[in-house]
Amino acid sequence: MTSVKDLFLSTKRLLDYLEKPMEKEERDDYIEQLQEHIDERQQLIENFNGKPQTSEEKKMAVLMVEWNKKINESLNSHLLTVRTDITQLKKQKDTGKKYENSYDHEPIDGFFFDKRK
Repeated sequence: MTSVKDLFLSTKRLLDYLEKPMEKEERDDYIEQLQEHIDERQQLIENFNGKPQTSEEKKMAVLMVEWNKKINESLNSHLLTVRTDITQLKKQKDTGKKYENSYDHEPIDGFFFDKRK
């Protein structure tokens, strides 16, 4: 059985970690650590049963709900950043292929065949 305090501390660690900026060069490590924090918190949530008993635990629960909103916003922000970078990478890759193999693609504006000799 998980205590409210354990869940509170895990949520706080996750929130603190999400407040750190995600550097492009270390993105894989950042996401891996983030996943570990999320998994740890998920385990605590699954093992938690019951309601907060004391007034201190109730205050912690209210604070965790507020933090959860911030966590969701931050996760959505990180997701958007990664999606944008993936889209840009695909666009650069396609542009590079078009540049290298310029005659493999149909022209965008059309062309004219002269049938006269």
